[in-house]
Amino acid sequence: MCNAQRGSMRPLNILTASSESGWDLVMQWKESATNPVEILPTENSRSDLALYQSQLSTETPIGSIIYHCGGILIDHGWIRILGSGCNRIDRSLPSWNKGKSINEYGEDYPFLLVADDVAGGLFAINTGGIDSYNIGKIYYYSPNKLIWETTGLGYNEFIVFCFSGNVENFYHDFRWKGWEDDIHKLNGSQVVSCYPKLWTDSGRELQCNRKTVSIDDQWNMYPKTKLAAKENSNKKMYAKKKSTKNR
Repeated sequence: MCNAQRGSMRPLNILTASSESGWDLVMQWKESATNPVEILPTENSRSDLALYQSQLSTETPIGSIIYHCGGILIDHGWIRILGSGCNRIDRSLPSWNKGKSINEYGEDYPFLLVADDVAGGLFAINTGGIDSYNIGKIYYYSPNKLIWETTGLGYNEFIVFCFSGNVENFYHDFRWKGWEDDIHKLNGSQVVSCYPKLWTDSGRELQCNRKTVSIDDQWNMYPKTKLAAKENSNKKMYAKKKSTKNR
């Protein structure tokens, strides 16, 4: 999942050269999805730039998601899987990582931010910068625990979980009555910030006032020592399918 070193970035025609596309897999997962899944369109100029900046191949699902869509909204927009960006998620996967996991495009990623949620939680692929173990696994940075926890899933498994796993159970500590109506008012670069914070006793009980902030503001609110910490906690995701087929 690491990039080539800066100065040796592969051109777009190499990144898209494979006759096999990870997008075929993504479409298969979408077809059998049991959670609400919305694939957002993108523009060619954005997808070309984002794929080049990421240095990921369209042969992989992660590269194909960057190249073929602006992003993916899961469960009415609760989870936002990053792609090349669009009007509803106005940031691409590589642009969101710049200044956080990397300083310049083409650098190796110590971790790769790939998705987030309306509560301000972050999903990242660990390439050694989060933990020396579980390389290639998705970690979740919880807004109430403020530590990275491994989900036990690789990127492809994570996408399948988002499409058909028990998302409701994963977020049982975070959701409030009427959350569906509230998040419909948000774009994909906004989160719901709570006060008291979700990591306080009152916040955990969801007895808090909620306001909308940008996800950049939420990122800046997190302790950077915690974002960089190597934690060995576990927050397992179980890809048990729901019984109701997504329409």
